[in-house]
Amino acid sequence: MFGILPAYGFFIRHARGIELNDVDLAYLKEDRRPAFVLDGVEGIDLMHCKAAHAKKVPTLVMRDARRVSAHGCAGLGDFQAESAAPKEM
Repeated sequence: MFGILPAYGFFIRHARGIELNDVDLAYLKEDRRPAFVLDGVEGIDLMHCKAAHAKKVPTLVMRDARRVSAHGCAGLGDFQAESAAPKEM
């Protein structure tokens, strides 16, 4: 219906106030897309999330994302991003 999405897990676009807790993402066959892509979002909290990712592929990509935080997420480390600048982690 939407074609190939930019994330193999969660592609969150034009959203506000999303909280993901205890999410564990995996794939059967290696995927070269990031697990999370956040585009045009504000107030996103990731807590205790794990995601498989291929070498040299970021786990999280943020574009125009404000007030994004991660706590206890494997491979991301704890952070809080206020900026809307593009970032890959």
